[in-house]
Amino acid sequence: MFKTKVIMDVDTGIDDALAIILADSFDTIEICGISTVVGNTSLDNATENTAFILEHLKLDVPFAKGSALPLNGIKVDEGTAHGSDGLGGVLSTKPTKREYVDLFEMYENILRQNEKISIIATGPLTNIAKILLAYPRFKDKIEKISIMGGAIHMGNRTATTEFNIIADPEAAQIVFASGVPIVLAPLDVTYQSFITKKDIQALRESIHPDHRSLIEMLYVYIDGYQQRTFLEGSPLHDSVAVAALVHPEIFTTREAYVEVDYSESYTRGTTLVDGLNNLKLNSNATILETIDREAFLRMTLRSFERFKHA
Repeated sequence: MFKTKVIMDVDTGIDDALAIILADSFDTIEICGISTVVGNTSLDNATENTAFILEHLKLDVPFAKGSALPLNGIKVDEGTAHGSDGLGGVLSTKPTKREYVDLFEMYENILRQNEKISIIATGPLTNIAKILLAYPRFKDKIEKISIMGGAIHMGNRTATTEFNIIADPEAAQIVFASGVPIVLAPLDVTYQSFITKKDIQALRESIHPDHRSLIEMLYVYIDGYQQRTFLEGSPLHDSVAVAALVHPEIFTTREAYVEVDYSESYTRGTTLVDGLNNLKLNSNATILETIDREAFLRMTLRSFERFKHA
């Protein structure tokens, strides 16, 4: 069976955790490595949270602790959407003995392999920009970069900006200008991917107690969104970037040229999409526009089947 080889770059909050679980549930994906970056929570929290998820999945892959600051060196405003620890505060303990490898060494070792690799990036793009700058000769080894980030018609940090992009606009522009094929899951499509408490009620009752915290963190996430948005549930933002690699047929898309405003103006962090090709530039991104929510929801619920047993 052909498998898409991927590296996941995450800032593990709750939706990143769900994206890792989803990616590992597909027989057609092989996770070859995982790296962490500051974003939803501190780098230390994101790294511990990722180790916690890998432990539940019994997934042993190269694991790198990445960037604690964006390229400009100014601390990211992490926010509170994912709780103080990034996973909704539902965990009593987290693993602390996981061994980490060097970020650059991990990427270099994987990119030296004969087969092409895709990158799923669900946090700020700091690590990916650093890798592209450090190893330009490996760009042709990257099949594509599937990014959860950006906003076309609505932002979640300002009227026009999405968190992952505004957290490190310089890094995001480096990635978009790299020439590597990009699949972009902006807020416009990820807000269509919401999940409700009703959707997961039966699942909650069937999960083995050893894994129940994974469902509890999802409940915390849904509660948070219901308190501060118009949605009846919570969007599974990062899982959309995973599904796009495996099941592109559940999306409608368009090709467009995208760049990121990294100026110091009020539009800093905006993803500028030339939807009508006014600039006469070649497309550098496949933008996801709509998603078959029911098909996506089935994939998500199915990814938790393994947790019905210890």
